[in-house]
Amino acid sequence: MFTQPCFIRKNTPELRKKLQELGQRANTLDDFKGEWLAANYGMYISVQDGFQNLHPNDIDCGTNEDLFLAIAALRDDTDRGQWFVKNDENVWLQCVDNKFVFYTWINESGSYEEKDISTLYHKATVQELIEHFNIKDR
Repeated sequence: MFTQPCFIRKNTPELRKKLQELGQRANTLDDFKGEWLAANYGMYISVQDGFQNLHPNDIDCGTNEDLFLAIAALRDDTDRGQWFVKNDENVWLQCVDNKFVFYTWINESGSYEEKDISTLYHKATVQELIEHFNIKDR
């Protein structure tokens, strides 16, 4: 289940496609003519200025697409599309599969081994995402 409602002050077909790739569903009653997009618990809709007043707890991502997609990806049933940060370091990785638990490498004998790295990284919080992607835009 998606866990954090958010909105962005833009609305493009490319952005809607990226939301679909994260598993968000389009509101079938929406014509998507609104200026902005909002992602709320697994469904995205187009909205207008004033939406922020009706939904003050939704994260306002401004026009920052990276921040919007990172927050829209937050969910508790899969790690896909979400960002992880290395504990006590500024190393960020995005999960492209369903679970962020293992990575694979070739050891000296040429065979593959898996190592659990879940203790080294944690799922980025909303505040960490805001700080990371706002710094990235400077």
